[in-house]
Amino acid sequence: MAKFVKSIGLFVFFQVIFIVLFGVFGEFSLSNDESIYPKFMDVQVMLVVGFGFLMTFLKRHGYGSIGFNFLVVAVVFEWAILMLGWIQMIKLKRGTFQIGIIDLLEVDYCTAAVLVSLGVVIGKATISQLLIMSIIEVLVQTFNKYICERYLVVSKLNN
Repeated sequence: MAKFVKSIGLFVFFQVIFIVLFGVFGEFSLSNDESIYPKFMDVQVMLVVGFGFLMTFLKRHGYGSIGFNFLVVAVVFEWAILMLGWIQMIKLKRGTFQIGIIDLLEVDYCTAAVLVSLGVVIGKATISQLLIMSIIEVLVQTFNKYICERYLVVSKLNN
């Protein structure tokens, strides 16, 4: 029980940090592109429902894996928004970043990659280890994206 309380404390700590960082650096962006929203919602459903209930078929970790999935999706989604926003601040040389629907769709793809890794270690890692793994994985993935776009001049197909 003590390990569980420490894990919850770690999650609360990260949530407080995220709230402060969003308040300092984040701005909401209204985009008029309504065609992106259905794609965003489809990917969100895949992340939460698809991955969550896919892991229920694990013999010993069925119900716990749903909870782990929800917690990891929440933390990774917020952390990836911050990381992509900070990269946007570096690119545009601004003091804040804007969060739009297209940014949220990119964050969904980052979250999907983390959930694939979660599926590999779900029975072996504790919730605190999953949280640290997720934070590091988003950090590495975001900087990899930045290096590919900035120095290797790799871009998305639709740009």
